[in-house]
Amino acid sequence: MPHVEEQLRQLCDGTEHRFAEFATAGSTVPRTGAGVYTIWDAAGVLVYVGIAGRNPSGSGLASRLRSHASGRRSGDQFCVYVADHYVMPDLRREEIEAIRDARLSMDQLIREHIHATFTYRFVQSDSYAEAMAVENAVKGGALGQAPRLNPYR
Repeated sequence: MPHVEEQLRQLCDGTEHRFAEFATAGSTVPRTGAGVYTIWDAAGVLVYVGIAGRNPSGSGLASRLRSHASGRRSGDQFCVYVADHYVMPDLRREEIEAIRDARLSMDQLIREHIHATFTYRFVQSDSYAEAMAVENAVKGGALGQAPRLNPYR
């Protein structure tokens, strides 16, 4: 499928967008339709791959990426992964106590980490089935590495 191959190329080498700039750059992200996105860290490691558009007229890539950019763990598996793998391991005792006492927001720490560390690339797909094929290929290592947080298991 050459269309899938082109999407894979774009997800690896296409335009990178910073989560810190999602409020302004997010306007270029499709609001409906099917698509796939990859999330990368500052060292160029593939961190996560996601899909949107199960319902063609429902929310698309913009909604998924906006949710990730928010840092809110509720209903967002990527933010949970970021909390578990990136934020919590570096918390100091004082920060843990401040989170416990509601003087510090864990979601805010996650949002700050996402904005400071991660970029994303996205592509639109002709159908949800095509998007799934692209996502599965990325999870399987088609970009030269499997995503750190959600590889094919």
